[in-house]
Amino acid sequence: MLSALDFDEGYFLQVVWNLWHHTAYRSFYQLLDPYITTGPTVILPASLFIPLHPLAPRIIMLIYLAGFGYVVYRYYLLSLLSLATWILVVVALPHAQTYLTHVLGEIPGLFFVIAGYAALQRKHDGWAGILFGLGILTKQIYVLALVPVLLTRQWKAAGVALIPAALWHMIVYTFGSGDFEVTRALAWPRPDMLSQRFSMISSELWLPWWVWLLASYAIWTCGAHHTRLRLLSMFSWTYGTYYLLLYSNYSYRTLFPLLVATLLIGVSLLSCRHALALLVTVSIFSMIFHPQEIEIVTFSEQAKLAHLVRSLKGTVSSCGWYSAPELSYLAGRRIDREVSPPTAYYITTVGLPACSYPPFPAKRLSCNAQHCVYQKL
Repeated sequence: MLSALDFDEGYFLQVVWNLWHHTAYRSFYQLLDPYITTGPTVILPASLFIPLHPLAPRIIMLIYLAGFGYVVYRYYLLSLLSLATWILVVVALPHAQTYLTHVLGEIPGLFFVIAGYAALQRKHDGWAGILFGLGILTKQIYVLALVPVLLTRQWKAAGVALIPAALWHMIVYTFGSGDFEVTRALAWPRPDMLSQRFSMISSELWLPWWVWLLASYAIWTCGAHHTRLRLLSMFSWTYGTYYLLLYSNYSYRTLFPLLVATLLIGVSLLSCRHALALLVTVSIFSMIFHPQEIEIVTFSEQAKLAHLVRSLKGTVSSCGWYSAPELSYLAGRRIDREVSPPTAYYITTVGLPACSYPPFPAKRLSCNAQHCVYQKL
């Protein structure tokens, strides 16, 4: 919860900051910024915590995780032992601490999906549709959750799900730029990245991609034979196939919710005895072998540099898209993406050759492991 901000979270939190301070759903660059791919179901409630601390918006993630745990226990795992096993296995996944606690939409979106399937199993079609709609608002890729709904002819739930998504897109189109860059992940498939996705899976999960693929598809297939898990298994089939064959990049963050769903199905299929054995095994692994996340920079270092940026009198610019959104959020000010005549200060991004030095003579004011601030001479 106290770890450093990453690029995407910093960008999303710009909207959270502007909501609280200016009652505007915007980044520092435009109203209803189409590059904000985490939806209002996370952004709006997160803004309520802004006055407490710069990291306090992450409290909304704890609330979502609590709801996630309750739904999983109540409707899927049905025992505290299985719940503890599932939680421990999920936490042992690479980068789980980041994706479970940072203000990102993947896990809240998955929460709405699994809650929607639970409601659908209990014939609450209207509520299920609302939950699916909220999931789509949270992350657009969760429109894939409607595939099992359509295949099982749950027309009411599918219809209701599209209403909140349609209303939000009408607002974005009417008051925003009308630019639907947010749909790139779905509208611009990249089958040419298949090999990169397989390589990423092997490197992140420390096992050959085909082992993960065979195990996952076996779990999804077994889950489909159980009424309680059928819709979630069908969703995992759909999501996994789309991600591997068509997704627009090879992001591990997009794979993470699929891993969480797969583990949920797998633990649900275990007997209590096998769940206990898995719990002990994962506990031993976590204590002995599981590597700790190593932060490139700490939050205190980010906050110190952001304090400097906040105090600067003049235009601050950066290297194009790599505009240090985490510093921008913490400083509460815009960092221009292009150098202009008024530019007095420049922020570089360490590790990117094209962005490691200012494009004009300058003196360095301060640095951390991610960024350096320069003053134009």
